[in-house]
Amino acid sequence: MNQPILPGRDHRTMPHSASVTWTFDRSAVLEQLDNDDELLADVVAQFLDDAPAALDAIHAAVQAGDGEALAEAAHALKGAAGYLGADVLCRAAARLETLGRAGRTDEAVDAHREFTRIARHVIEQIRLATARCA
Repeated sequence: MNQPILPGRDHRTMPHSASVTWTFDRSAVLEQLDNDDELLADVVAQFLDDAPAALDAIHAAVQAGDGEALAEAAHALKGAAGYLGADVLCRAAARLETLGRAGRTDEAVDAHREFTRIARHVIEQIRLATARCA
């Protein structure tokens, strides 16, 4: 049974088959940035430039069982996603960060799969939304 990921839902109880329904709300993010279109373009560009390396760092940390590196990389991506209103990605990154800090890297393998699926969706949604505005 597919369930959308909704704000306020406890990500630990969501099934892995949950569909990701998040869409980029350009207006809301722009409002948080004092309606500065140039700043929004910079924030989006920085996120899209940095996201692949962040995903690679998270993947490498999970594969290596390196909780500290996992926590650091997930924390950084969580902050970047927060600027863009990507709460669903923030929650997924927070889960990895928590597991990394607790040294529970064995549990991070499954969480990483879900995180990757969410991250890909968010990145694609941001790309699509910003391409329409270009």
